Amino acid sequence: TTQTTQTTQDVDEVIAASEDHAPIDADSVGQMRDELGLDVWTAVADIYWPQGDIDLAACRAAVVAQDAEARRRAAHSLKGASASLGFASIASLAAVLERCDPGVAVTTLAQLEAACSQTRTDWSMATSVAD
Repeated sequence: TTQTTQTTQDVDEVIAASEDHAPIDADSVGQMRDELGLDVWTAVADIYWPQGDIDLAACRAAVVAQDAEARRRAAHSLKGASASLGFASIASLAAVLERCDPGVAVTTLAQLEAACSQTRTDWSMATSVAD
């Protein structure tokens, strides 16, 4: 299979789109929480953060090492877990990092790190209100 490499313009478009949306897709979160129940949902999300940190660190190491295959694997893992939990901006940017040209990987990683930080902040605020 041939993977499409994203150009700087493609990356800019995805980043702009992710900035226009909330970091957390409230509809997806609500649906999953309703299906799983609050206790299970919270437990799943609590598992996400440590693994997300590991995946993000692996993305960072791969970008620094200019290892496209390692970057693809780490970003793919982060993308899937994030999408499953409704963390839309992380999932979108991880998808870009997964396929982007090495020349834009550093910029994309910076955007992904910012999205992770913002999503974690939003998640912490949301869960503290729910408690």
